[in-house]
Amino acid sequence: YEMLEGASAYCLSCTPLGLTSAWWSFRAISILTGLISFMAHVFYCWRIRVMGRSWYIPIFVIMV
Repeated sequence: YEMLEGASAYCLSCTPLGLTSAWWSFRAISILTGLISFMAHVFYCWRIRVMGRSWYIPIFVIMV
């Protein structure tokens, strides 16, 4: 029971020290999300290029 005393509603409402200094992690997540989605998009366009044997559709998809 003594271990559960720290898990009260008061503990959940306090601001941990890590959240006040973690502003960089939100920027890192945004950058990594954009990078990963860009890589997936380019891979998808490359697959369209390989199967369609044309540059027109992949270029259109990249521009959209």
